[in-house]
Amino acid sequence: MRRKLPARYRSLIVTKAAAANVSYNIDIPEELGNIEIDTSSMSAALVNFLENAVDACEPPLPDKEYSINISAREVADQIEIKISDNGSGMDQETREKIFTLFFSSKGKRGLESVCSFPTRQLSSTAAK
Repeated sequence: MRRKLPARYRSLIVTKAAAANVSYNIDIPEELGNIEIDTSSMSAALVNFLENAVDACEPPLPDKEYSINISAREVADQIEIKISDNGSGMDQETREKIFTLFFSSKGKRGLESVCSFPTRQLSSTAAK
């Protein structure tokens, strides 16, 4: 069984993705359970990644179907979250500066990021 993206993220991505004609796939196993995390920081990061993924798929090319993939898995005692898109990608300059504080590449589209946050499994019952 797969988990749904929490409603607060789903509502943000669904509206923007639908407007850009971008589909999205979610692969988050139910058995990941719950984690203890700074929800404000995590929310800000996820919203930024999801919005950038949609932006990477604009402007649309004729006859191309765009999608965003959101997945999570347990790696040792951490949860790995991966957000990827099949947009236009990043140019060399963007790749070189991607981790520079306050760097922005608006107008240069594309994103694939993997984030790992130290976690402690709180229960085997997943939040919905």
